[in-house]
Amino acid sequence: MTKATPWLHPVLISLAVVALMFALFNFGNVKRRLIGRPLRTRELNQSHTKLVWGIALPILAADLYSSVAYGPEAGITELSKLGPSVKWMIIPITASTVLLLVILITSYIMGVIAYPSGGGAYAIAKDNFKGKWIGLVAASALLIDYVLTVAVSVSSGIQTMASSYPVLVRHETSLSVLCVLIILFVNLRGVSESAKVFSAPTLFFMLCMLFLVGAGFVDEMHHGFVQPQTPPWGTVPQGLTLLLLLKAFSAACSSLTGIETISNAVPIFRESQTGAIKAYIALGLITAVTLLGFSYNLYVQGISVKPNNTMLSQLLLVYFGHGVIYQIIIWATLLVLILAANSTFTGFPQLSALVASDGFLPARLSCGETDSAIQTE
Repeated sequence: MTKATPWLHPVLISLAVVALMFALFNFGNVKRRLIGRPLRTRELNQSHTKLVWGIALPILAADLYSSVAYGPEAGITELSKLGPSVKWMIIPITASTVLLLVILITSYIMGVIAYPSGGGAYAIAKDNFKGKWIGLVAASALLIDYVLTVAVSVSSGIQTMASSYPVLVRHETSLSVLCVLIILFVNLRGVSESAKVFSAPTLFFMLCMLFLVGAGFVDEMHHGFVQPQTPPWGTVPQGLTLLLLLKAFSAACSSLTGIETISNAVPIFRESQTGAIKAYIALGLITAVTLLGFSYNLYVQGISVKPNNTMLSQLLLVYFGHGVIYQIIIWATLLVLILAANSTFTGFPQLSALVASDGFLPARLSCGETDSAIQTE
């Protein structure tokens, strides 16, 4: 293998140059193969380009639901320095997060009913405040959040992979860029195409987390809901302050990132308002059950915060060991963290189109009644 190295690199470089030249001289065909035929603006409102709520749910839910894997851990990590007596507080902190989730979903459903064209916080702020800058601040915050979602989700997934497979260390940036490019090309083929590719992994991750919660309750039915390793309930550690508790709650609220995506993307639903409301209710129920069940199992098993081993990984090791089920759920978690970035490719264009239609972004970003091919499928 070492002897082949001197000629292997020039051959690979030559093949890459040939492929690049072919792509340049046959750009139209390559583009058609990768992206598909141009989709004119007037086709955007046709039913075949829109999604039923059951298919749109996993696409728009990836950002929010993927956060359940690390949200409770993020909250209790802020208190971990106070000692093992704080372990029980993961339940009230998570319960408070779920309560906030209910409040947010209720408010966003009201926003969907009042603003069926989408836009979320931007549309609400624009119509209910006199100053235009308030709506623009909301839109700017959301657009920046979408960009950061791509960076954080993809880099977190790749970093976790690198932690599990050291051979990937020092290649995290290249792998992250590659993942973003793959998501980009799939989305350039249209929302319906991205739904076919990205909905299954998110649904599978949901099933994995619900299976984990169910396995935990089965274990507790056999070994007791209070086990020898279960920490005592209600012990208030020394050094706990109100500000520290609020900091832990705010960290746990990372479980709620991406909740606005559905309200921003109402136009992609085939049933418009009804579909978005159904998606919000289903997402809220699944997320609440997962968060509460996951946190309770962590408490019963007395799982601690460890720098090089996530609480999810520790819980999986307790129930399934380092076997096939452990590997499947870990890989599903890594995959959904990467695919969480896909919600940006759905929500960002919808929101930027609304802002552009109000004249605050280039007009070409709006969905006007023109024949220009601004999207491809």
